[in-house]
Amino acid sequence: MIEIRPAEISDAIPLAELGRRTFLETFSKDNRAEEMDLYLSRTFGTDKQLEEVQDPNRRIAIAWTGTTAVGFYHLFLGPPDPAVKGTKPIELLRLYVDSRWHGKGVGAALMEKSLEAGRREGFATMWLGVWERNFRAQAFYRKYSFAVVGAHVFTLGTDKHGTIIASRDSMRRTRGKPMVAPLEPYFTRRRTRRTIPPVTKAWARSASAGRRRPSPTRCSTTPGGASACCLSHPANCSEHDIR
Repeated sequence: MIEIRPAEISDAIPLAELGRRTFLETFSKDNRAEEMDLYLSRTFGTDKQLEEVQDPNRRIAIAWTGTTAVGFYHLFLGPPDPAVKGTKPIELLRLYVDSRWHGKGVGAALMEKSLEAGRREGFATMWLGVWERNFRAQAFYRKYSFAVVGAHVFTLGTDKHGTIIASRDSMRRTRGKPMVAPLEPYFTRRRTRRTIPPVTKAWARSASAGRRRPSPTRCSTTPGGASACCLSHPANCSEHDIR
């Protein structure tokens, strides 16, 4: 059973360990070890987490199963990205889930709790940044009605990563509106020549034209992988295919 509760001072150590582990799972393949170590020491050190837990402009809650932390959300009440135009915005700075708990409803539970927390405090817009190549997360946020409003560059060490800025103008639990990734964002034209996979482009063209092309099978059984399938066929993508 998953229990989600606000982070306390005594949670600084497990929060730091969980943040480091989940960030490594997502970014370690695309960055040098020394750059990752530098970023993680600055962002997920115990002292840093202790500081953030006590920050009145942050709302952090941890998902627990017994005494094990398996995920957390982190809301930040700072100024929004210039691309975010909604009223009374709050940032979903992080929503991390241990990879061993993907597909077990932890991400969905954290998402709903974060919306509930924002709504309770009177916020009307939630926004976030998601890595251009994190297609699993993009599919997850699309199911919660986030729409792309802009993009910026996130620097980790000396490497630059494209980040999609997305927001939703309601704190209710409505779902289903597509989050269409930009077809040719400026950051795909860098020297690394990263491009959005064809399946993403095809889905974006279809969604922008108001059409969806369902697949006859569930995404979880697709040979090409659930993440890519979810982007192309959202109607066949279940909660367990994403988180």
